[in-house]
Amino acid sequence: MTENAEIVARAPLFLPKFLIKKYFFKYEKKLLAQKEKVLKAQKKFQNGEKFLFLGKSFSLFFGDFSEISFREKTLFFPKNSKNPRADLKHFYQKMAKKILFSRVDFWAKKVGHFPKKVRISAAKTRWGSLSAAGTISLSWRLILAPPFAIDAVVAHEMAHFFYPDHSKNFWKKVAEIFPDFRRGHDFLRENAIFLRL
Repeated sequence: MTENAEIVARAPLFLPKFLIKKYFFKYEKKLLAQKEKVLKAQKKFQNGEKFLFLGKSFSLFFGDFSEISFREKTLFFPKNSKNPRADLKHFYQKMAKKILFSRVDFWAKKVGHFPKKVRISAAKTRWGSLSAAGTISLSWRLILAPPFAIDAVVAHEMAHFFYPDHSKNFWKKVAEIFPDFRRGHDFLRENAIFLRL
């Protein structure tokens, strides 16, 4: 499913088309329900529309503002913005850098292991990663999620310093670092479609 709610089938080149159609018909209800969710999640950038920030919902309000800000359940937005989507994405990325870096710093101090570098990515399907060189990359979209989901991702990446796989020991380490990690992982899995612009 693309961000524009198009259903795309990726299959081996020589797979017969009837098998692809068979798969589609088998999961048609599920695919169409997912398509409906994607369409519902698409943003139109109109007054009153809801946007997330740290897991809280804010109503968009265009007005005579010099900058984007969040206050009292309202997202205040300059009405002279030529490209609201790009401007809000830039704002989120700036906030992500500040907030996500501080969460990495917090957990690094607790764990006693510091990444060589932290970077904010534009990844759409991966919340975070740890490179072999010791760089933690986090998707800016995490800024839309509640703090417990952010911490679950950071704890996950911190655990990779000790176990570079997803073994039993790795998951024990994640739970040791952040016992509530499952709630964060579940939230991201169930709500990923809403954590976008």
